[in-house]
Amino acid sequence: NITLTMHSFKHASHEATSTANGVGFSTNISLNVPIYVVGSSILVQRLVGVGVDESLIRLVNISQLPQLPNGSLVIVDWPIVSPGLVVNRGGVVQVNVSDVYFKLIAGLVRRGDFIIIHGNSAEAPAIEYALALAWSKAFNTSIVAIPIPKFLNGLSYIVAYGNDRMLIIGPHSLKAALRIVNEIWAPLIMKKPTTNPSN
Repeated sequence: NITLTMHSFKHASHEATSTANGVGFSTNISLNVPIYVVGSSILVQRLVGVGVDESLIRLVNISQLPQLPNGSLVIVDWPIVSPGLVVNRGGVVQVNVSDVYFKLIAGLVRRGDFIIIHGNSAEAPAIEYALALAWSKAFNTSIVAIPIPKFLNGLSYIVAYGNDRMLIIGPHSLKAALRIVNEIWAPLIMKKPTTNPSN
């Protein structure tokens, strides 16, 4: 088994993330891969607001995710998957690893998808915990500790991508999350297509 120990992550995004209408901000994000969105039209507007070509954005249902191509870029609104996935028992947050959404996320991680979960700053630690455990399940690894950032400052998009040796995880602004996609994940996917996951 591989152990993920406590690690200090640099969060690359303390930039302003909104305009007067709270939806978009100026930047240049040049992606050329489809973005599968499970969420509201507001999330689509935010993607367009950061410079994503609207023709690349594809709204899908949660049930359609397993049928997407391996190595997909997926953005999910946390309220869609959190019921039943995260349980608060007496102030202690636990992840239900038997939940259907937990198994779905673990399957996406295993097949090489880049996952961005949109929640809010208060939910970020629970989202990181769930994603780290999903990575652990996907690659049969063990986790000793996961990083919980001290200052979130409105970073409400939690990214997760990894393989059987490493996990990239952490809260970011939407712009910073898409930069990671563009600079790290997309070049890997273009050069080396992932294979079908084994169950």
